[in-house]
Amino acid sequence: MGDSHKYPFINKKEFQSLLFYQGASDHIELDSSEKDLEEFYKINNGYETINMLLFPGIENEKARLQIEKRDKISDKILNHMDELLEIYNRLYSAMCKYTYHTQKNDKLLTYRDDRKHTYLCMQDGMNDSFLSTSFVADRKPPADGSSNYFQKKDGLVLMDVEALDTLEHVDMNDVLGDQSMYPGENEVLYPPFLYLDTELLPLTSEEEQLRDIHGNPPYGKVHVMLKGSTIVAQDLTEEEKEELEKLRDKLIASGEIENTKTVWSAIRSGEESKYSKEIEQYCQWKKMLKLYLRESYAQIKYDVLNVGKQSVGKQMNQERAQMFLDDLKERTDEANDKRKKYEKELKGFNLAEIITGGIAGFFFSLNMLGYVSISCKNLSVDSRVIALLFTFLCIGLAAACKTLSLKDKLRQRTIEFLDYDKLQNDWTYEKEKTEDKLERYVRRMRQIEEQDNKRCLQYTDRMIRNMSEWEEKVEKIKGGDSKK
Repeated sequence: MGDSHKYPFINKKEFQSLLFYQGASDHIELDSSEKDLEEFYKINNGYETINMLLFPGIENEKARLQIEKRDKISDKILNHMDELLEIYNRLYSAMCKYTYHTQKNDKLLTYRDDRKHTYLCMQDGMNDSFLSTSFVADRKPPADGSSNYFQKKDGLVLMDVEALDTLEHVDMNDVLGDQSMYPGENEVLYPPFLYLDTELLPLTSEEEQLRDIHGNPPYGKVHVMLKGSTIVAQDLTEEEKEELEKLRDKLIASGEIENTKTVWSAIRSGEESKYSKEIEQYCQWKKMLKLYLRESYAQIKYDVLNVGKQSVGKQMNQERAQMFLDDLKERTDEANDKRKKYEKELKGFNLAEIITGGIAGFFFSLNMLGYVSISCKNLSVDSRVIALLFTFLCIGLAAACKTLSLKDKLRQRTIEFLDYDKLQNDWTYEKEKTEDKLERYVRRMRQIEEQDNKRCLQYTDRMIRNMSEWEEKVEKIKGGDSKK
C-alpha cells in the first residue's frame, strides 16, 4: 500500500494511522523493518485507548474498563507507546492536510452516540478527545429491545454535531475508500482541542426507546456546535523542539507505562481506592500527554500551512541522515570494542582459573598417591600446601571475576552491539528512506541507549552487592581468627 490513492498529499503512514484508528488491521501492511510493531498493529480497537488517555481524571477509564467491561482494551498497546504517539500526530496531520485541500466553506451535520461523561466534559467549552461522527443517524431502537454496540455506554447522550468544513477533520470513507471498516457509516473524524457550544434538544419518541448499557433511556440529546480549534499554528524554536523531545521521553518511560498498566488493572477490578498514589501519577502523566500533543499539533499545523518549509526540511534530510549514520556507526564500533575487551579479560580469568585449578588438582593427586613431601635441592614443600595455595588462588580469581561483573559486562556489550548492528543493517536495506522513517530509526537508537543504561545500572548494583558480600566474608574470617 502506497500513499492514499485518491489523495496523494496524505502519505502512507498517515493513511495507515487512519486504518489503525478504525481497527482495519487487515489492511495495514508493515515494512520489513517494522516487524517489531506487528503486535501493535493487530490491535483492532486502538481508538478506545487513543481517546481514553485524553480525558481528565479516571472517570472515562471507569466507564470503559469497569462499568462497560470493555475487555478488548488491552494494555499491550502501551508496550509501543512511542508508536502510539506517532499515531496521534499522524491522525492530526492527515486531518489538517485533508481540510486545507478540500474545504469549500460548507456546513457539515453529523451524528454521534456518546457517554454522559463526554457530554459533561464538554461543558468546559472544549472536546478532550477525537470525535468520530457519522452522516448517518442510526437511532432506531432494535426490534428485540437490545442496544447496538455504539449505544452500550455508561449514560447515553445523543449528539447532533455541526461544523464548517474549514475546521480540521477528515472524511474517513472519502480517504480510505473500500478499505474503510464502516462503509455504511460515512464517518467524519474531528481532532481534540476544539472550541464548542452545546444546546439541549428534545428526544423523539423513537429516541426515548433507546437504552444504554444499564437499560436506561438516553440521558439526553444535545446539539454540539464545533466553532474552531484551540491549536494555533507555530514554528517551534530548536529549544522548544528539544523540550518537546524530553517530554516525549518522559511519556514513553518504562516506569510510567508500568504505572499505567497498574492503574488500569486496579480500575478493572474496582480497587482504585487502594492505588491513590499510582492514580495521581497516572493523571499527571495524562496531563503531560495533552501538553505534548498541543505543542506537537502546533508544529504540524504550521508545517501543513507552510508547504515551502516542508520542502526545505526534506532537502535537509540527507545531512541529518548522514549524522544519524555516523552516530550509529560510532556507537556500534564502541560497543564492539568494549565487547572484545571484556571477552579478552574474561578469557584471561577463565584460563588462569583452569591453570591454577589444574595445578591444585595435580598436587592433591600426588598427595593421594603418597607423595606428601616434594623436595628440590635443599627445599622441601608439602604437596598439600601447594595444592591449597593454588586452590585458594583459583577461588580468588573466580571471586575477582564475579566482583568485576565481567560476565554481565560482556553480555551487556554483546546485546548492545547486536542491537546497534541490526539497526544499522535495517537502515542500509531500507527501501524508502523518508523523514518519518528516519525519525523512527533515531528513536530506536535512543531506546537501545536507554535499555543499555538500565542494564548498566543492574550490573552495577550486582557488583556492589557482590563486593559487599565478599567484604562480609572477609570480616567473618578475621573475626574467627581473632577469637582463636
